[in-house]
Amino acid sequence: MFVANLADTAVWQPLLTHPVIRESLSWLREHADTAEFGIHPLDAPDWYVNVHGYDTLSDVDCRWENHLHTIDIQYLVRGSEGIRWTNVQKLGGPDCYVEKEDRQEFERSSGNGSLLLMRPGMFAIFLPGEAHCPKIALREPVSLHKVVVKIPAGLLGLTDE
Repeated sequence: MFVANLADTAVWQPLLTHPVIRESLSWLREHADTAEFGIHPLDAPDWYVNVHGYDTLSDVDCRWENHLHTIDIQYLVRGSEGIRWTNVQKLGGPDCYVEKEDRQEFERSSGNGSLLLMRPGMFAIFLPGEAHCPKIALREPVSLHKVVVKIPAGLLGLTDE
């Protein structure tokens, strides 16, 4: 997992050098604040941006997820949320797998894992095997505007084995 403020390019640019990551972050810098809700395809199959919103929930009402073949770059435009994250092996077996969305789902959050506090302008990168539990209300539920870049792990030369 990697987290930074999108505006702090001096912090993340030296580390995130792969062209697919750079193009994904460039899309966020140029379009995230103004893009319409929905799916925005990028330059390869299954590489896209999902612009959406939701209301945050109580920690116990949120579910863990993991992606087997997909990297998430989650960027917060408006609102705030907590995202728990941990190694997927610490969660036991998944309750289900949604193949179309490459999403394993696990039991509701029980407070396990580290809590990441997301504020507007921040992004977090989750790799396969890094389970995350988004949508957590920090104090009280709020509506937020979020953008998630979905990157097939194969575009970065990562295998899913």
